[in-house]
Amino acid sequence: MMIFAVPVLTAMMLFLAVVTKRWVFKAALVAIALSYAGSVGVISYDPYFDDAGSREFIEWRFRWVWAGELCGILLFVTMPVVLAIGAVYRRVRYGRIADDPPETPPQ
Repeated sequence: MMIFAVPVLTAMMLFLAVVTKRWVFKAALVAIALSYAGSVGVISYDPYFDDAGSREFIEWRFRWVWAGELCGILLFVTMPVVLAIGAVYRRVRYGRIADDPPETPPQ
């Protein structure tokens, strides 16, 4: 189940973002936040699921679990997109993909 991978991945990326101060880990945290926010929105928008042909309501106390499961699935899409956007931004901004920006901006 993806629900168990999301908190571990989040804690690991938060630790690495604080310790190393690299943009890749910060971008991964943004991807996780976007995935979880999107999945909570989707689950809250339509809180029903099909259970053997009958519609069942997802209670508020269980929505975070469903959102975590959907977040793990959405990470397969959001993580590469956010990392690609970060790489393109750094390439356009600094002329290269590096961890630290140059001391003086390019002329």
